[in-house]
Amino acid sequence: MSGRQITIWDFGVETVEAPHVPPAVDAFDDLADWAPVSWPDAGTTAGDLFPEAPRFRFRLDDAAIAAAFPHSLHRDLIASAGFQRLRDVSFLGVIDRLFHPNGRPSFVRHNRFHHSLGVALLAVSYCRMAAAAPRDRDILIAAALLHDVGHGPLSHTLEPVFADRFGIDHHAATAAIIRGEVSLGLDIRAALDRHGIDPDEVVGLIARRSSRPHAHLFSGPINIDTIDGICRANTYLHRAPVDAHPLISVLALARVDRAGVRRLDGFWRLKEQIYETFIYGDVCRSADALVQRHVDKTIDRYRPEDFFLSERALLGRARDLQTLITILVGHIHADFRAARAAAAAGRRRGAPAPVPTMETVMGRERRFTIEPDVVLDSPEAYARRYREIKARRRRPLYGLSALAAIAGDGGGRRQHDLFAAA
Repeated sequence: MSGRQITIWDFGVETVEAPHVPPAVDAFDDLADWAPVSWPDAGTTAGDLFPEAPRFRFRLDDAAIAAAFPHSLHRDLIASAGFQRLRDVSFLGVIDRLFHPNGRPSFVRHNRFHHSLGVALLAVSYCRMAAAAPRDRDILIAAALLHDVGHGPLSHTLEPVFADRFGIDHHAATAAIIRGEVSLGLDIRAALDRHGIDPDEVVGLIARRSSRPHAHLFSGPINIDTIDGICRANTYLHRAPVDAHPLISVLALARVDRAGVRRLDGFWRLKEQIYETFIYGDVCRSADALVQRHVDKTIDRYRPEDFFLSERALLGRARDLQTLITILVGHIHADFRAARAAAAAGRRRGAPAPVPTMETVMGRERRFTIEPDVVLDSPEAYARRYREIKARRRRPLYGLSALAAIAGDGGGRRQHDLFAAA
């Protein structure tokens, strides 16, 4: 099978396996009433991972949200202060400030609010396809809405520093908010109580400790959180219409047949591509590491309760951090291209050129494998078929000069507000 080339932000070209093209489209008849979907023009998705899929829009306006969530429980949760805060919490942290979805400069960037709605919409669709009982449906959708309600400002970028310095992460914060143990969660806890939903049942589903029906929607290696997350991250890499539709993978979870398994296998390969070339790629990894280093060095300016702030509130105080993010991408790209140019010059001379001395950082890696002989005949089988291996190794750190630049001007200079249109 021949491969195709994908250009990743001008930082290199990688050949990936040509995708399987499913033969029929009747599996998508159920999508006719799916609010955030539009069918693409003929030919616009040729070569994409799921070429027969309708195009998916990853942001919903208020009318679409109201139509998608008719039950008062879910509307109350969406209207809560804790959930609305997620409008101002970026999806991938500082990475969201370096790239534009679909390759087009715009003010549209992903955040935890729209990601949480996306996960909940997948739960809505699954419950319809699986004919879930009303109470199971209510709890599943509530858990989907609230699964990331505890994410802090800049999401996964700042979380390691807050976890190390203050002992708080988004898992603990999510549980505290849902249980109403912090002021940000009081209206969420009140909404759950009004509708007779035990907060601990919701927390258990999110934490993968539940034995409720359909708990595998959260606990399996391919779950509704990672389905929306990977497909959403994929929009940063492709200028063409999105080539991975979240609902298709959920459809495959609900109806496991030969075509469904092929789609789940395709999604697992996509997940590896996203981590290898993007999330753990040189540019994004360096950006996270530099921001973490700066915040750790200036940790006396931060407090544990800052984890519950919006990004605008945090960055309004930490102007040096906003300045760093403003200049970060230029410094990273300059270092990256200098190293690549040195290597290219060496190849032209037929001998390795001296690579510029560069600091390294311990970087995370993930490898994703598929065991083709495992039959998906139970929720437990998913973990046997789809395996994830985590490792760490030293990788170059690009853009270190950005930290020196911040130190040089004291980090106090006012910069253009990148966050004004988040």
